[in-house]
Parts: sequence; C-alpha cells; structure tokens
Amino acid sequence: MGVLRTWLKNLRTSTFIVLIVSVVSGIYFFVTNGSIVLDQVFIANFAVGTVLATGGILLLFFPPMIKRDKLLDHSTYLQRMGDAREKKRKIAYDMLYVGLGVTAITAVVELVVRLFI
Repeated sequence: MGVLRTWLKNLRTSTFIVLIVSVVSGIYFFVTNGSIVLDQVFIANFAVGTVLATGGILLLFFPPMIKRDKLLDHSTYLQRMGDAREKKRKIAYDMLYVGLGVTAITAVVELVVRLFI
C-alpha cells in the first residue's frame, strides 16, 4: 500500500508541475510572440522534467550534511548520519520519479496532440 500511495503522490505532483509549466510558458510565449506555439510549451515541460530528474540523480552522489553538536559522539553521529542519508535518498528518489513523470506525461500529451491535431 505504501508503494502505491507514493506512486500516486508522485503522479499528482508531476501532473501539477506539467499544468503549471504549461500555463506559465503559454502565457509567456503569448505575450512575447502574440500566439501560443505548442512546440515551445512541450519543450519547456521536457526541460523542467529533465532538470528534476537530473537533480534527483545528482543528489544521490553527494553525502548528507549534518550539524555538529558538542554532545555528538561516535554512536550518535553514525545514527544521525544514517537517518540523514535515508532522508536525502528519499528526497532524491522523489525528485527522480517526479522528473520522469513530468517527461512521461508530456510525451503522452504531445503524442495525443500530434495524432489528433
């Protein structure tokens, strides 16, 4: 049940990001060019999806940083480092899945638009 809930949360987030990027890029291109070009809206969505997925992948390669306290000995340091590593890994996977979701949703929408328009 936890995997399905996480997948649905990432799908909702991806859909929301696609809608926001489409509206913002559509308004921007309408103001600058006087018309909305769908190719530019799709490219903007692909760019956002790629940035999110790349950020998620890069986040996996950097170690987590924790604050140093005066009361931090070796055992609590290892415990806190493990917790921070797990939290950072979850954030990185979420970013990666949302980026891939944005790219997949944009690809499906572009395919449907190209077939019917």
